[in-house]
Amino acid sequence: MPKASHSKLVLCKCQSHCTRLNPGTGKYEGDGHWIPGSTRGTHQRDDRRARGAMFPEPTLALGRNDLIASKLGGLQDEISWLASLPISSTNRRLDFTRNPLTEGPYSPPRMDDMLKPNHGIFSLKSYSRVNQTFLMVENRCCQIVSILVAMTLEHSGHEDKRTKALAMAYDSLIRLSSQKGIHWSQYRVQGDPNSIHPIIVNTGTMHC
Repeated sequence: MPKASHSKLVLCKCQSHCTRLNPGTGKYEGDGHWIPGSTRGTHQRDDRRARGAMFPEPTLALGRNDLIASKLGGLQDEISWLASLPISSTNRRLDFTRNPLTEGPYSPPRMDDMLKPNHGIFSLKSYSRVNQTFLMVENRCCQIVSILVAMTLEHSGHEDKRTKALAMAYDSLIRLSSQKGIHWSQYRVQGDPNSIHPIIVNTGTMHC
């Protein structure tokens, strides 16, 4: 869009919300989104949190073996923290880019598609406030999967820890898809995409 049409907006290319992780390259791609300046501040804070605020940097005294173990443990802790966040509300529905009434019933994506944050028919509006936590958690879980897959491990004990961490991340992505499906289906049941009636099923905090 011409820049003139965004006089009150700023271009955001954050990793948490406005660009997408390419699992093949491990890089974030996309043109970003035009959003309010105050919202970009929130996105920047989410980026800082995702870069490792949940666990400390390893000390220089640790050997390589301990560093790998520490990183794997930290990623597991972060996945657990992400799973504890309230990603959706019984009073505020997720805001989809497409109309659930015309797109048909929700179809859970394959894991390959889940690893493409906010991708496909059931994607969410990146600038909608109600979607922010959901999108941050989804983006970070995809990033963690990419990190785990790319890690070079020292011995079989590390492989066991990586397998556990990957299982936790995949489970979180499946739960995110389930939450999205509930919201999508609720729009279709009630027949009005602009309705503010509460969702019947409690889709609040995720639990691993």
